[in-house]
Amino acid sequence: MSTITVATLKSYLRVIGTADDTLLATLLDGAEAEACRFLNRENLPTLPLEYPAESSSDGPYSEEIPSSEDPVAPDVVVAVCLLVKADYEATTPAEVTGYRQAAETKLMPYRRALGV
Repeated sequence: MSTITVATLKSYLRVIGTADDTLLATLLDGAEAEACRFLNRENLPTLPLEYPAESSSDGPYSEEIPSSEDPVAPDVVVAVCLLVKADYEATTPAEVTGYRQAAETKLMPYRRALGV
């Protein structure tokens, strides 16, 4: 089950109607799983409910242990939507690569355990 809703994804992709809802839900599940693998996390990163009022001056930060009550970080939502867009809308390998690279760029600040 996805953390991000199909309605949010459909809004991002500007999809009207319900004909592709099952496909979009499947793609969304896969994109969230891929994002978690890329981030070396079990769940998508969340931001505290107080965000941005009490976030540090260094910029947004993710909670160490994501909370189900807190929203997924907005740039992570966009990254997951970009991963879905690569599978759902892209028509050329170059387009797929572009969407995936954009998603990785948005996810990179939340990545953990990069190694030494």
